[in-house]
Amino acid sequence: MHFAPELGIGRYLKSIVGDNYEAYDINPSLYSKEFNVKRFDLVNDTEKLKSNSYDLILHVHVMEHIPCNVTAVLYHLHRALKDSGRHIFSVPFMSGCYEEDLGPLTPKEKERRFGQDDHVRKFGRDDIDMSLGKVFNLPPHDLLKVETPKNLERFSIPKVAWQGYTSHSYFVLQKDDLKLC
Repeated sequence: MHFAPELGIGRYLKSIVGDNYEAYDINPSLYSKEFNVKRFDLVNDTEKLKSNSYDLILHVHVMEHIPCNVTAVLYHLHRALKDSGRHIFSVPFMSGCYEEDLGPLTPKEKERRFGQDDHVRKFGRDDIDMSLGKVFNLPPHDLLKVETPKNLERFSIPKVAWQGYTSHSYFVLQKDDLKLC
């Protein structure tokens, strides 16, 4: 289950799983026909997902766009994982604390507060333990514990992304990383 499918990642996943690859977006017409992207509204459809159904759920920089309770969406996505599944996602971290506003804001105000005119929230580096950390057991983000600086440079990983949470950070979570029951 891949939301807002990026071309390169989608092609790679499809080459591995073939017809089992499922791509979704609120606006499927934005995507190439090769993915057969189906319509899925994370605000209204997530709670209808069947539990224990997916080996992989993937979304990159999606949660900052959805105008609803992001905790509920993350919970229902994670609930849909099989016991051996993985939930992989990224959100853009900004300085400061978590903030959201689901009310009517001008695009200019959204850009000022959340970094982009179509965002409704920002994930703050200063209080990750009080936002995403209340939903999931989050590992500390330190690529230097799993890779050498030489390899990180070879793979063009920006130094700013080596330690701490940034817009480049990914979470790879297992079923039992969910704190909510």
